[in-house]
Amino acid sequence: IEAHRKAIEDEKNNAAAASGVSTNFSHGGGIYIERPSGNITIKDNLFMDNMANSNPNGSAKSRGGGLYIGPNGAVSVTITIQGNSFRHNYAYMGGAIYLYELGNSPIAISSNSFINNYFTYGSLDGFGGVALYVQGSSGDISHNTFSNNDSNGVGAPGVYFGASAFNFYDNVMSLNGDTGAGVEFNAPLTSTPLFVYNNIIAQTGNPAFSIGVDSGQTGTMVFYNNTIYGFSTSYYTAVVETKSCSPCQTISFLNNIIDNYQTAFNNVDYAHYNLTGAFVAFGTVTDAANNLHADPKFRSPVALDLHLTGDSPAIDAAYCGIFSACAADDFEGDPRPLWGGYDMGADEFDIKSLLPLVIK
Repeated sequence: IEAHRKAIEDEKNNAAAASGVSTNFSHGGGIYIERPSGNITIKDNLFMDNMANSNPNGSAKSRGGGLYIGPNGAVSVTITIQGNSFRHNYAYMGGAIYLYELGNSPIAISSNSFINNYFTYGSLDGFGGVALYVQGSSGDISHNTFSNNDSNGVGAPGVYFGASAFNFYDNVMSLNGDTGAGVEFNAPLTSTPLFVYNNIIAQTGNPAFSIGVDSGQTGTMVFYNNTIYGFSTSYYTAVVETKSCSPCQTISFLNNIIDNYQTAFNNVDYAHYNLTGAFVAFGTVTDAANNLHADPKFRSPVALDLHLTGDSPAIDAAYCGIFSACAADDFEGDPRPLWGGYDMGADEFDIKSLLPLVIK
């Protein structure tokens, strides 16, 4: 499905519906794909003002305001969702996209923008993933922009992973609301290590990351080179783990910057939860271990420009010894390291950014 900047609006497919409302199904306001097979590519489209139908007086829970795919059963399928814009779509779960029970099929979601998507019926105990909800799937989510998505006060305003195995990297999330987790990992499947790195999470969610681990899961998740910037130093938590388990996964936090939060970690079951790592935590973050309480020297935090400046203590401060947790480039693709050692956070400081423009 490829149509350069073409608007996919449901009223074109269903004349009986109101603008962009799915009346035939409770899922997939823009595009609905059931039992996919083969190779599916959805590229360079505009999904705008779509609503997956839901009955506020009944039990129907609509999924995928812009796009719904699944399930695939035992059929092999490769799914690529690239270069699309999802704007102002609505659903009970997965305001923009809902992917359901696609198994081990490789899924790549990259270079999309998710803007102003939200729950329509959040007050009816809606779930997370206003921009993106994935359940029972695996793959890579990278180089996407998530901005001004809203959970209507219920659930996660960004991305929800349910029993899934995704790497999440080089994404920028900003101004997506302060209710629910910005990125929620619920019972992540980690038979192989999962990596979350080079992301900017700015004023998105409370907490920014939530990790719910089921008892008996013993794999590894590694969070490294992320920049996490909160709403206020007077409240909010950057990372929260909410389930007790024995044995538990190993969750490592390495080379991350945490700024403008009251606490870095909360509700961690330290007796069973193997939390390791070193990170830079600035401002009034109260956790004692491995924190550097100093100004990160962002370029303009008020404007959410979280690039490092030349006197940032995060420069050349990364520790790469565990899991080789230093990314080869930063969230914008600039190579690492530059001008010395590896930097903490999603941005690698480049001294050339301080040089005046020279016109030859």
